[in-house]
Amino acid sequence: MPKKHRQKETEPEPKTPKGIEYLPPSAPEIERYVGEVCGHLEAIDGQLNTPEVRRELSNFMKVIAALCAKIYTRHGNLLDTSPE
Repeated sequence: MPKKHRQKETEPEPKTPKGIEYLPPSAPEIERYVGEVCGHLEAIDGQLNTPEVRRELSNFMKVIAALCAKIYTRHGNLLDTSPE
């Protein structure tokens, strides 16, 4: 006789107090920042400021920023919001 699997109870996702939603920086903001970073890295190695490196670093930063925004929205109580 096959075993019956219990359906996993879904827990409500914790939400940030007061319905705050965190948004990642816009793509142009990230690309501008990456351009500045790669400009500084060029002093170390000229190959670190190529269009390919800037594009790949921008894509990576966009993914990380989106993940962080999602995590902060769900678990905003993990952030230190004290004014000090």
